[in-house]
Amino acid sequence: MLHVTDATFQKEVLEADLPVMVDVWAEWCGPCHAIAPMVEAIAEQYDGRAKVVKLNSDENRATAQQYNILGIPTLLFFLDGELVDRTVGVQPIQAITYRLKRVMIKGGAQVDAGPREPLIRLPRKATEWFAIVMLIAMLVGIVTRLFR
Repeated sequence: MLHVTDATFQKEVLEADLPVMVDVWAEWCGPCHAIAPMVEAIAEQYDGRAKVVKLNSDENRATAQQYNILGIPTLLFFLDGELVDRTVGVQPIQAITYRLKRVMIKGGAQVDAGPREPLIRLPRKATEWFAIVMLIAMLVGIVTRLFR
C-alpha cells in the first residue's frame, strides 16, 4: 500500500484519476492498527477501481492540519481532488466499504452491490434461542399479572 507524505499528497491524492481513500494514522495509535487489516483488504478488493493510501499524521503535520485532523484513525475520501466524505474512529469494514462505494458511484463508476446484509440477524446458537425464549416467557408472565 502506498504511503503518502506532505510532498506527495498533491500528486498521489488530489491529482489521482481514481477515487481515493486516505487512511490517516499514527504509529502509537491502537485503533489505527485495529483498522489497518480492513484498509488493506479494501485496497486489495478495489485495486484498479479506487486508490487507497496511508498518511502518517505525526510525520506529515501540514496535510493533517490542512484537513483538520483532530482524531485518528480518520478516513478521508476524495473524488477529482475534492474531499467528499470523512469518518473518524474505528468503523466496521461494511461501513468503510459503503462510503467508498458511494464516492465511486458519484464519480460515475459501476459498483457491484455485493452481498446484502440481513435486516435482522437470527440467533445461531442454542444459548441465544434459550435467552429469547426465557425473555418471552418472562414478558408473558408480566403481562398476565398486569391484567388479572
